[in-house]
Amino acid sequence: MAALERVDVAYTLVTDPTGERVLVVKDRRTGQWGLPGGRREEVRAWPKPPYAGPRK
Repeated sequence: MAALERVDVAYTLVTDPTGERVLVVKDRRTGQWGLPGGRREEVRAWPKPPYAGPRK
């Protein structure tokens, strides 16, 4: 049996502001529903977010 290739993936849970509705996506190939996500791309360093000033 051949060794399986490791694949890093990420998923996210997206809700509306009330938390009552959840975003799901339908896979075109299988017709199954699931959380949005996908294969993680290699990133050497995370980009630094813009400075928004101190929180109040």
